[in-house]
Amino acid sequence: MLNLIKVINNKIRKMGISTRITIFYSILLLTTLLFSGIFYQKIYSEIMLKKVSSVSMQTLHSVSSNIGSLLKTVNNYSKMILGNPSVQTALKSAQGYEDVDNQRQIYEYMETVMSSTSEIVSLYIVDNNGNRFFRDKLPNFYQYFNAERDSEWWAKALRLRGSSYVILNGGDAFSRDANETFISNIRIVNDLESQKPIGAAIINISEDMFVKAYSEIAKNYETEIIIVDENNHIVISSNPLFNNKITDFIKNGEDQNSFSELNKEDNVLYSYIKIEEYNWKVLSMIPYVEVKRESQIFMLVTFIIILVIALLILTGSIIIAGMITKPINILVKSMKNIKSGVLEEVHFETSIHEFIRLRDGYNLMTEEIQSLVIKAIKEEKIKRKAEMNILQAQIKPHFLYNTFDSISSLALMGRNEDVYKMMSALGSFYRISLSKGKEIITIKEELETVKNYLEILKVRYENLFTVSYSLDSKTTEKTIVKLVMQPFIENALYHGIKPKDEPGHIEVKTYMENERIILMIKDDGVGIGQEQLNSILNDSPESNNSSSFGIWGTVQRLKLYYSEDNIVSIRSKKGIGTTVIISIPDKMAGE
Repeated sequence: MLNLIKVINNKIRKMGISTRITIFYSILLLTTLLFSGIFYQKIYSEIMLKKVSSVSMQTLHSVSSNIGSLLKTVNNYSKMILGNPSVQTALKSAQGYEDVDNQRQIYEYMETVMSSTSEIVSLYIVDNNGNRFFRDKLPNFYQYFNAERDSEWWAKALRLRGSSYVILNGGDAFSRDANETFISNIRIVNDLESQKPIGAAIINISEDMFVKAYSEIAKNYETEIIIVDENNHIVISSNPLFNNKITDFIKNGEDQNSFSELNKEDNVLYSYIKIEEYNWKVLSMIPYVEVKRESQIFMLVTFIIILVIALLILTGSIIIAGMITKPINILVKSMKNIKSGVLEEVHFETSIHEFIRLRDGYNLMTEEIQSLVIKAIKEEKIKRKAEMNILQAQIKPHFLYNTFDSISSLALMGRNEDVYKMMSALGSFYRISLSKGKEIITIKEELETVKNYLEILKVRYENLFTVSYSLDSKTTEKTIVKLVMQPFIENALYHGIKPKDEPGHIEVKTYMENERIILMIKDDGVGIGQEQLNSILNDSPESNNSSSFGIWGTVQRLKLYYSEDNIVSIRSKKGIGTTVIISIPDKMAGE
């Protein structure tokens, strides 16, 4: 057995994707059809019974909900009636019945209630003396009304202490026309102040209202509906032949809120559900054969559909497998060529949207890779050129000549201490500037370079400028690309302060802001025009003169190292001065 499995696995591994897809879908379809047939044969009867029962319960829930809503609506009207001021006044006063004005008000109110809803066919309000106010929609509907205090309907209402109850044909309150059936909502009316009984209210609903509540729902599956009260007396029946068959069924499930039972003799499913608030039951009778016939048709149609779909899927799997393998093979071949450094676009015709996106995405990727390679080479050249120009600007001959001339002059004048300062600063400046070829130094070292540079220039230009430092200790041990502040210091001195022909001031400041390191160089020199500023920050190196190339190169170095465009900002105003803000992330890109 294990050997057979190994042989099958080896054969599958050697198959192409199109063959695998075809075999997979064939096995899947055959298995589905086989198990569907077995499943259908074994549990068909059980499923049909559950389906009929489910349909029956759904019908009963709908009917119960509609009837419950109808009874609740009527009950709400009865609550409104007992709280009406005219009703309260008429029932509390011994002369309320004789008061013409009060009669008019109470009858107007009853007319309003009757006209506002189609459910109510008659409305009776009775005081403790048996006097009644009433309105009927049907003439001569009632032959006799029993308003005696010792009657059963009145006694039951008193026992409920203001809660309403529902009863068929008003109980013993009415003598009615035998051809009419109605349901009564009865409650005692209490004095709103003392809560003592002052009368009763009876609202009658016609049988037609209940029939309307279930007639549309009961059309499905030839369903018959019966409504029985709490004493299991039939209130409404859609088929009198159904009446004689429900007694035993109700007894079998009388302690349950819902119950279903299949009568195998007449092949009918009996079900009921209780309307809890009133303890009534709604019963249904559904012929089992109706649902069975529908289910058989449904299963036959379903089987045919499954078979057609199976054939279509099998055919489609063969076609799709072929459509998939061709683009994949082309892409795989092109990907193999990447190992040899060959980046070529792929071209194939396909109607599959995903493969079109894959092809275009692959071509875009190769284009982007080629573009990135070219860009990386170009940026590396710019970076190196900028670095070399900055270094050359720092060691250019006239700077050394001028420094050495100053040293010689100071030596002849016997200012040995100043000579020592310049020599020490010059040595420290070049030692840190070169930094053994390292690109990254601490901000403390960068500031030391700036201080040495300014120390040399202060000796050369004694009264030309002053310097102040405001350094945040949190920044000094952070790292930075070397030699980024000196070009801005040099520009502030030579192009800001020196041209204004009077002493100036340079402020150097570092601080942390929103997890970024801020380096600020501020001067009160002559300032820079906006056009020149834009040229320094944005133009190509060819369009910048040698005096501003150091700044441009520094900006480019910062952009390359930190992978950000807006890392340097310069604010300047003619005659006011210039402020340079260098904002770098706390950690270098890539760390």
